[in-house]
Amino acid sequence: MVVDINDEPEVMATSSIGTICYQDEKLKLSAITGVTASLLARKQGFAGRLTATRLALDAEKGAEVGALCIFDQGYYNNLGFGNGNCERIVSFTPSTLKIDRKVKTPGLPNHCAVTLPEYATQAEMGSKEKNMGFGYFDKKGNLTHHIWITGKGKEQGPYWIQWLAYENLDQLMDLLALMKSFEEQIMMIRMVEPPFIQMQDFIEKPFHIKAITRKSENQNYTYSTAYQLKRENKKIFQS
Repeated sequence: MVVDINDEPEVMATSSIGTICYQDEKLKLSAITGVTASLLARKQGFAGRLTATRLALDAEKGAEVGALCIFDQGYYNNLGFGNGNCERIVSFTPSTLKIDRKVKTPGLPNHCAVTLPEYATQAEMGSKEKNMGFGYFDKKGNLTHHIWITGKGKEQGPYWIQWLAYENLDQLMDLLALMKSFEEQIMMIRMVEPPFIQMQDFIEKPFHIKAITRKSENQNYTYSTAYQLKRENKKIFQS
């Protein structure tokens, strides 16, 4: 959806229909994948109204929950959003990983190989000059587990893991072993801690390393924050 000002597109909001697990239920999700407004269109309420309209249209299609990522806290609370789960961001040196398995030689995935629609991942993948991916395939040639990395071309990092995709713990261990294989050159990797996993368990002497890297460019540490907001659509849009 677009708002034109003086016959020029100045505001846009996009969404994608998906699903979200809530305990044992799978609910239909309206994911607001993008809200952008030019400097000309700021402070006039266009972005908020366009987002609300996008949510309402998706609710008519059966979306029970709305979700989006925020630029800062507060703005989208006016549309009924509340904080989602906190994400733990972990920064670690690959050589400190306690992964006792030989790294497998990965292949190179592309966005056409994943199960999500291309438009849902293309923006996150960024440019080929700054991003790269490594993944593994099954005997039928299907992509099974992979990582997508920002930081290509940086001689010693840091690398930011845009996402990890895996189906079980064994595949996660493959990906951690792959990250450890970067240890000869890369000084820092940052990523969102995987669900139900504490990376501290996989790091050699985590408090010692945190202490000796304190205030350095490659400080090892973990912090928690919430970038996602969620809302229940039917409370607002139910007729």
